[in-house]
Amino acid sequence: MKTFTTVREAKEFLIDRIVFEAQCEGVSLSEAERKMMYFSETGWTLPDMETVNEAFEEECDMGEYEEKIGALARGYCASVRQSAPSELAVWKNAVRALAREDHYLQVLIESPIESSIGSSSRPFQLILIGIAMGCTVLGAWALWILIMG
Repeated sequence: MKTFTTVREAKEFLIDRIVFEAQCEGVSLSEAERKMMYFSETGWTLPDMETVNEAFEEECDMGEYEEKIGALARGYCASVRQSAPSELAVWKNAVRALAREDHYLQVLIESPIESSIGSSSRPFQLILIGIAMGCTVLGAWALWILIMG
């Protein structure tokens, strides 16, 4: 299985796969959209990122863009899960390597990674959080009655 020695190498792998998925699905990516996946405030990025960011802000809606790239990443994960599970493992390794630093690409692919790793316990976690919050409110109310009454 492929491992990534640098965050840049992992980032380029992930972007390459997202661009590949866009081509497979017939989804067009402008130059600004493609380059924006390289954005990072602290890690490695393209040398012309300031210009790319300006062009991106003029031509793209950030919410639509994030959904577009997220959908492409989910599509890629779904297709390789069925056809090449070892490729999904490489994707996960790249995501782990990318997590060593702060990159916009992490935001773009976060939800597909959760679904590719498996988040079936998510609804259960939300229910437990709701119960805990309810108990906290009930406990605060009971304490208030004891103190005031």
